[in-house]
Amino acid sequence: MSSTAGRINEIIKELTIAEKTESYFSELKALYEKNLKDYDVLIAQVDKELEDVVQIEKLSVKGLFYKALGSREEQIEKERQEYLVAALKQKEMAHQLELEKYEIDILGQKVTNLGLLKSELQNLKKIREKEILANPQEKLRPALLGIANEMDKLYGLEVEMVEALKAGDVCVSRMNTALSHFGSAKNWGQWDMVGGGRGMIKHSSIDQGMREAFQAKNDLMRFRKELADIGVSYAGLDLNLGQVNSFMDIIFDNLITDWIVQKRIKNVLSSVESVRDKVTVILQSVDADRKKIVEKYRDYERQKDAILMDTNL
Repeated sequence: MSSTAGRINEIIKELTIAEKTESYFSELKALYEKNLKDYDVLIAQVDKELEDVVQIEKLSVKGLFYKALGSREEQIEKERQEYLVAALKQKEMAHQLELEKYEIDILGQKVTNLGLLKSELQNLKKIREKEILANPQEKLRPALLGIANEMDKLYGLEVEMVEALKAGDVCVSRMNTALSHFGSAKNWGQWDMVGGGRGMIKHSSIDQGMREAFQAKNDLMRFRKELADIGVSYAGLDLNLGQVNSFMDIIFDNLITDWIVQKRIKNVLSSVESVRDKVTVILQSVDADRKKIVEKYRDYERQKDAILMDTNL
């Protein structure tokens, strides 16, 4: 067994103990915090019992008679006993809290060491991996190389998938913005759009929607490229925006009728909604595949750890 493998073996044993300590530390700390709250309540009770003693000592015999408390001496003794009981509980709990705090401080240091042990183990695994890969005679070398190659492939693919998801999110966001600007434009007619100030606002909203739609068309080109990088191809990922570039020109040139304006707007809306929905479905599919890739990568990590931490070597 190499010195690195030997130290890994030692750390694994130390970690087993340290992890149990960490669990107990968490439980003890939770109990200590609960007892602190109970202690505060007890202090308030002790203060109240002491105040009762002081108040009863100030009362005259006549006052006690009217309160139907019996003799003054009996009542004073009763209040003193209640105060002593509460004070003893406070003293016992204070001692218990002191012991718990002392133990927590000691365990806290061990828990800190747990983090150091984990960090050292990670460094030792890297060293052990280099030792295995650098030795052509090492029997574990082929298996480790195979795992490393597979992990590299999966990592590269996951990175490409993330890029595709980001590009797709941009497309969906852009198309949603376009649809928001269009609003109910599919029901507007020619005279409704030119009707004074209100019509100008509607016209501006349409132009903004069209600008976003044309930008989304460009965003979709990048999205298709990102999909191609991960071997995915989908048809119908293009916006059909027709020849509509300026609704202002259409309206004031008076070249077409209301129903044509409406039809063109409806066609644009339909195209944007359809493509957005397709992109959304694609994103869900790609993300599901990405999660599978991540799980495969983690499985290879577990296999790699099993090799690097094999205590029988």
